[in-house]
Amino acid sequence: MEAIVGGIADVTTVVGAVFTMILGNPVLLFSVCASVAGVGFTIFRKAKKTAK
Repeated sequence: MEAIVGGIADVTTVVGAVFTMILGNPVLLFSVCASVAGVGFTIFRKAKKTAK
């Protein structure tokens, strides 16, 4: 059980470091936002087609 909790803590630390790095670099931030926006538009378009 302790190994699982320790592993989750390590993953949380790594994810936090990645977010900090992305937020500190404007090029990475733009790339991530553009990717997320593209995925969102695709999902919206598919949902719109399905609703018809």
